[in-house]
Amino acid sequence: SKYSSGQVIIKPAKLGKGLVAGGAARIVLYFAGVENASLKTLSRTKNKINIAKATIEALRSLKWK
Repeated sequence: SKYSSGQVIIKPAKLGKGLVAGGAARIVLYFAGVENASLKTLSRTKNKINIAKATIEALRSLKWK
């Protein structure tokens, strides 16, 4: 997902792996209730708000089972 200059990819992780993400994205995933996920930040931006908003957009685009 992309928001402004922030780009992220969210992938499911194996059970028990926990959250593998850094910075603002980890906090957004934690508050969203995601327990096992891997997130990669693709952009070089230092703007944590854009990374957080890109993470929220990625969560909105997920297909939940």
